[in-house]
Amino acid sequence: MIPVPTAKQMREIDRYTIENMGIPARVLMENAGEETARQILKRLRRGESTAVLCGRGNNGGDGFAAARRLKNAGADTQIYLAAEPIRPGGPAYECFQAAQKAGVPVHAPPHDNLQLDRHAWIIDALMGVGAEGAPRGEYARLIVAANRSSARVLAVDMPSGVNALVYRKGVWADFDDRCVRADITLAVGFPKPPLLLYPGVERVGRLIAIDVGFPKEAVERARPHIFWVEKEDAAEPLDYRPPDAHKGDFGQAVIVGGSKGMTGAASLAAHAALRVGAGTSVAAVPASLGDAVDASVREATTLYLPETESRTLGMGAAKPLREAILYADALAVGPGLSKHPETRRLFLNLYAEWAEDRRPPAALAIDADGLNIAAPLSETQARLPRDAVLTPHTGEMARLIGSTSEKVEQRRIEAPRSLAKEFDVVVLLKGAPTAVASPDGDVFLNPTGNSGMATGGSGDVLTGALTGLLAQGISPLRATISAAYLHGLAGDIAYRQKGDGLTARDISRALPAALQQTLRKEPHASRYRCHRRKRILPNGRANR
Repeated sequence: MIPVPTAKQMREIDRYTIENMGIPARVLMENAGEETARQILKRLRRGESTAVLCGRGNNGGDGFAAARRLKNAGADTQIYLAAEPIRPGGPAYECFQAAQKAGVPVHAPPHDNLQLDRHAWIIDALMGVGAEGAPRGEYARLIVAANRSSARVLAVDMPSGVNALVYRKGVWADFDDRCVRADITLAVGFPKPPLLLYPGVERVGRLIAIDVGFPKEAVERARPHIFWVEKEDAAEPLDYRPPDAHKGDFGQAVIVGGSKGMTGAASLAAHAALRVGAGTSVAAVPASLGDAVDASVREATTLYLPETESRTLGMGAAKPLREAILYADALAVGPGLSKHPETRRLFLNLYAEWAEDRRPPAALAIDADGLNIAAPLSETQARLPRDAVLTPHTGEMARLIGSTSEKVEQRRIEAPRSLAKEFDVVVLLKGAPTAVASPDGDVFLNPTGNSGMATGGSGDVLTGALTGLLAQGISPLRATISAAYLHGLAGDIAYRQKGDGLTARDISRALPAALQQTLRKEPHASRYRCHRRKRILPNGRANR
């Protein structure tokens, strides 16, 4: 996991590194400048020049250090100041003086009608993570000039103006158009939240995190609660299958859902559970829909349940569901379920029963109408089983917490985090990026996926993949992180083949390839360990 500190946490990391670890701020700036110059020199052609746009803070100090190193390497380099004079006495001023002594030309403000087209590259070192508010004055003029030029832009720490997307009281403010459009962003130490969330991510270009010497101890003391998921994190709980394994070793996933016109949701989820390696998959659907599900997913089995006149699950389904769950290792409620009043009453009663138990009868994922029937939680007073995994999209999240989709999108980190902490559940908020929140307050941002996955049934495939991993005994949080990664990666694989025309079934079919790619194993060696707990059934037999 890569830590993603907020501005406040980054200031604490800086402070502790300088005051307690004895690493001067000037050293950190020089390290950032050295890596910035190295990245430019790799790309700079003979005869090309670089403009370095510098503010008066520490971000400007990184720019001054980079300009000096570029000049010393023989590159034509110019500094453009956003503010003058640079505050004397600090490390940024020392870097400024060093750049002047090295002979780097300095252009002071004002910069009216500035043309930067003569330069091949622009280094944006105007406003770092500590800056707040939208750019104004000379800062705004330099940003506009950079965006209008034909030069490529490398931003140091973050594109200036992205901090108009300010993190205040858990709310991401509206984006301001006065923002640098970068081709490359060098995140100093760690990526920051605005670099990973829309709309800020649209201005980042290629994101590269550079190590400037922050000690691990300083990061741990700042206690960042946001993390960027890497492939190794998704692969960690999967491991290997033993050669003598059989289907009973990898759990039974039960998908409860389906209604008239929505049989495909349960079918897709049941199919995806098998695609990530569940031993068996069961689609529990209204009786009149069972034949359609049988025909759609031949590899799964079908449980025909009592239904209402509207062909949704009825109260009579309670007893057979309780019996089925005794043999299940993971249960998903919601794909195509419907919000029929009787169906709603059935599952609100079951949720309350499962919440009474310290440990629900099976690992539980709740999606789609499984969430909608409990919304808004403040009115329904629905009881959610502890350790359940909720997988809403922004609209479902908004209904759950009594908000709007726009506000949820602005609070893509804080909304799932608050819900997870309040109800002691894991929350996966779908979208770009998908955010997974744990009950202890950590949030994990998923790096995989693409816009082609914005297609009906994609969420049902995610629910099925999650349930398939839960059935294999992987913990709710770990299974959710891995499911989000594999689902997105499967979408990326399918997109390379289908483009924007991919379907949910294409994503499901690509799940084994995503699993193989994540584990970095050849097909014949793609075996991973079963962590599933054994359970003693009422007849005294161990459920394998």
